[in-house]
Amino acid sequence: GSGRLGPRTRPLALWIVPVLAAFILFGNHYSRDVTGALQTQLEEDIPMSSFTFGVLNSIYYFPNTITPLLMGILQDTFRPIDVLLGAAVLSSIGQMGFGVGCQYRSLPLILSGRGITGLFYEAIDMGNIPITVVLFRDRYSLISGFTNGFLRLGSVANFLLSPYLYRHHGLPSAIWVSCLCGMSSVVLVLGMKFSLIRLGYESPERLIRKRSDGMPIHRRLITKIRNVCRLPKEFWIFAGVGMSAYTVLIPFFNVGSAIFQRRYSLDPQESDGLLSLPEAITAVISPLVGMFVDTWTQGQRTVRMGISVSCFVPIFAALAISTDPRAPYICMVLFGLAWSFFNSIFWGLISTFCTSPSQVGISIGILGCALNIGPTLALLVFGVIQSAMNRRNGDVLVLWLMAVLSLIAVAASIALRVLSTLRSRRLEAMDGDLMDINSRLAQTLGSVLSDPSVASRSDSGRSALELTDFGDDRKDYDTFEL
Repeated sequence: GSGRLGPRTRPLALWIVPVLAAFILFGNHYSRDVTGALQTQLEEDIPMSSFTFGVLNSIYYFPNTITPLLMGILQDTFRPIDVLLGAAVLSSIGQMGFGVGCQYRSLPLILSGRGITGLFYEAIDMGNIPITVVLFRDRYSLISGFTNGFLRLGSVANFLLSPYLYRHHGLPSAIWVSCLCGMSSVVLVLGMKFSLIRLGYESPERLIRKRSDGMPIHRRLITKIRNVCRLPKEFWIFAGVGMSAYTVLIPFFNVGSAIFQRRYSLDPQESDGLLSLPEAITAVISPLVGMFVDTWTQGQRTVRMGISVSCFVPIFAALAISTDPRAPYICMVLFGLAWSFFNSIFWGLISTFCTSPSQVGISIGILGCALNIGPTLALLVFGVIQSAMNRRNGDVLVLWLMAVLSLIAVAASIALRVLSTLRSRRLEAMDGDLMDINSRLAQTLGSVLSDPSVASRSDSGRSALELTDFGDDRKDYDTFEL
């Protein structure tokens, strides 16, 4: 009845669920990163300024500071797969608007379409987790490595294919391919839903948390919101680690191509290919890293997560200092390796911090909001810096800010490890106290039962009870089970 399956009870065909989830993430991130791969092309063809481009990205990420939380509440209240399907359908409407806006070079339609798609970007990204983490908790680092590998492949494919399509077929063709990839999520979610039904995972014990009997919808929603107050401190620090790290990761993949073009005099195709290098590394080695992460303890994962994110600091500092043309290639290889470990460890820890049966959806929703608050604000700040300053100086300042944000993620990782260690020690002390109490109670009970006078009183009391006629009053008493 816990909804968590072990490897012996999990049918092989159930692995089709994370496979479909991986393709959903592929399309979602291909369409997400299209503005990063075509920044200079969008600025020239639409046209738009660097500030407008920053606004375009911010309205895409800003709704995700709220919508993942709503998604989590809904997935804890209704069928998670149905909520995910609704998000995919609504996102497709925004994809259509963005495609039509680029086709006719309509900036208002581009902004509105991109904004609608952004409402559901993180909801689609996070919406499969309440499904897969319940089914594969014991192997979730492997699952997260596999799905994140496909996610990165979507970004790699976008950075390689979008500039090619632009050069040979123009901006509308490149944009429409990304829109179609995003809209494919509707078909894939339907396939996931059909697979779950055919495999018999529509029961509340296994996967779908159906509505509580007799409880109105508004009461259930209020209960889910109140559950936020019961989340442990470790969860909030864990979310802080993710927010700090993703405030670096997501903006870098949106502005990194333009920075490489200006700072190292690279052409758009070369800079996009360079930016896809860490994505490709992550796509290849993430499943392998996930297999190793599953064998580590929680403490080992936390420590190694901090070590991996600390590698971001010298990488961005080197990019800010060095103008050597070899620097970006070396830094992007190292960035890909560090990111692969951080990504697999971070998402693998979700099965530790976000899987309380009554809180899995809402905790993952809060995490999704945290991962988008930072990038949303950072993209606006970076756009203002690059517009207000000399672009080369602005690029240097942006890179230094990314190094500082990485340091904040390191500090949060250390705090998470310390707090987890203190909690473990308190629990061990409590376990020792309980064992002492149980031992003393057992000794006391044994001495009492061995007393002949107590035994005789117990027998007389039992006889009196047997002579007592409770009649129909017995129904007035409640039965309690220890």
